[in-house]
Amino acid sequence: MSGNTEESIEGVTPDLTVSTAEFVTTGRWRRPLLWIAAFALFGGAIAAVAIDRGQQDGGPVEVAVDEDLADEVSDDDTEEPSVPTTAAPSSSRFGGGEMMVEGPHGVVFDGERFVSLGHGPDGPSVLTSEDGIDWTSTPIEGLPRNTYANRLVERDGVFALIGEQWDDSEATRFFEPSAPTFYLGYSSDLANWTFSELPIVSAENTHSSIAGLGLTDSGVVVITQEYPTGPDEVRILFEAGILTEAHLGNYCGLNFTADDRIEVQLCDHEEEFFEEPDEARMAQLEERWLAAETDEEREAIRAELESLWGEPDVEVLAVIEPDEPLHAELFSIYHAEWYEVPKAQTLSGPIDGPFTSSPLPFEGHIGNVVQTQGRLVVTAWNERGSTTILSSTDGVDWSSVSVPTSAGGEVWGGGDVLLFRSHDETGGSGLFSSWDGGDSWTPADIPTSLFNTYPEVMSGPAGLVAVVNGAVEPFDYPEPRAVTVTRDGYSLTTDFAGENEQSVLTGPDGEVIYTLTPEEMYSDESDRVRMNPFSGTPSFLDPETGELLVSFRSEDYEAAYSEWEEIPFIEPEYATEVFYSNDGVEWLRLDDPALMVEFTGHVSPIAVGDDEAVFVKHVGPPAELFAFEEEGREPTDEELAALEQWEMQTGGGMQYIRVELP
Repeated sequence: MSGNTEESIEGVTPDLTVSTAEFVTTGRWRRPLLWIAAFALFGGAIAAVAIDRGQQDGGPVEVAVDEDLADEVSDDDTEEPSVPTTAAPSSSRFGGGEMMVEGPHGVVFDGERFVSLGHGPDGPSVLTSEDGIDWTSTPIEGLPRNTYANRLVERDGVFALIGEQWDDSEATRFFEPSAPTFYLGYSSDLANWTFSELPIVSAENTHSSIAGLGLTDSGVVVITQEYPTGPDEVRILFEAGILTEAHLGNYCGLNFTADDRIEVQLCDHEEEFFEEPDEARMAQLEERWLAAETDEEREAIRAELESLWGEPDVEVLAVIEPDEPLHAELFSIYHAEWYEVPKAQTLSGPIDGPFTSSPLPFEGHIGNVVQTQGRLVVTAWNERGSTTILSSTDGVDWSSVSVPTSAGGEVWGGGDVLLFRSHDETGGSGLFSSWDGGDSWTPADIPTSLFNTYPEVMSGPAGLVAVVNGAVEPFDYPEPRAVTVTRDGYSLTTDFAGENEQSVLTGPDGEVIYTLTPEEMYSDESDRVRMNPFSGTPSFLDPETGELLVSFRSEDYEAAYSEWEEIPFIEPEYATEVFYSNDGVEWLRLDDPALMVEFTGHVSPIAVGDDEAVFVKHVGPPAELFAFEEEGREPTDEELAALEQWEMQTGGGMQYIRVELP
């Protein structure tokens, strides 16, 4: 299978011919302390592996490596059989500088080398490698150091990237956050880049981000996503002269009074008012609440409960009358309907501009964006989670692509073949392949022996590689299928096993009194059930008289769940299997011992070349760095420093493994 093409991209010299590779997604730098927190919390190690064929969330990272520590980690993790079934893999860690160079973001293979993006002390950089193991970093000239290069695609020898620049120097008020400036850059040699600022302007109360980038027969297509942020009452009050910078630290909101006025309130947040109330007093109030016969009594007790917690001192800074214009503007913030449904736009045209802006015929969340056969294919989901696949050659005219399963999913891959990964969890790999841009799909079941799997797939000139992580034996997390609580002859059974969860209340004679959905159980307006504000347990009222029937207590639920909680959870044994296919239908398992790592984390492919695949593998810290966990104590400052040093020196324990494909 070849990714070579003779088609030219509008706006660039047409005599450059190399293979294409597809952008899938970009990664984000996880700060070292976040990794340390994760390791400290779970006491485990994360394993991941990178395989060159496409793009992926992680990639080569340049770090300063302590040789002794590197040897120690290597000895701990990389003991491998000497006779692999494919070519012996090579692996490496990367050195360079005191700061970690973040990357890569979207590894592409241009027919000769692997190319990606990174970020370090000198700003954004291009990472290149002949084998996916040894990488060279070159700063990108023409982009400021505070620009984050986070997208990369290639076609016909032309590379394109997105630069995202954040500059907070002009933002002096907290309600005026700076918006990023986006740049489109292109180059045919990775040394000389041409950049232009993208004309992306966010509408009021929204913010924009880049959802996708692609090179097609018509040029370049940039997909932007615009997210609602909601109206900003602080900005309105500030511009009206009611709030000043001196008030910003104590502003605590608006109060809509019974006579339709709006109070602007300041709170004394320095006062220690959230003190734990007296437990005996709380118990007395709960007993009174359980014995209350009317809603009026219960509301009075609820108010008394709230008073136990105390309230901060509130100062009314201003009162806005109903006939003032500002009243209507503030009132609309809380009474007008607005939804967090993002909208998508496209900027398209020759790679050197000008660009045409047009709406994407879809409202929802943009998923994977891949380029294939001269066009762009986009996966999107609406607010109900339904999957839509759209295709375009120019970013202006879009057509729908068939979705191969009602369960929905997302498109991966690229080059000549598309791969669709279903969200169906009933069994199998849930993969479908298409060689005609999604007009027809063929099941691409991977012959894995594992259970509870979710494959990761990458494509490139040599074909496709799938990494399957899963359990060696089938298992289910122990959880209650139905729970019954009892009190005073009444039983409340909640069924979790059916498609529609429901709770059934039966009386002392076994008669069914109520059958309620979760919405009916927890509705504040229900005339059948009241939730205990102290314990969150339900009390039920007589359907005819409204009188109290039964109030369930916390101890009732504790007794019902105790038997289930005593079921021991046996951690399943996990494993990793890696498969190769040149057509997306027939799959060959790659039994390379280097990839059969102990599953203490995750194994992922990042790219595929002409005849090789590269994996990234995250190796956990040595056990001695977690001695404090074995001893059941908090880590010392020295132990935290050692974990941080390990994180910085190994890039989170990342290793890169190259495997030759059949």
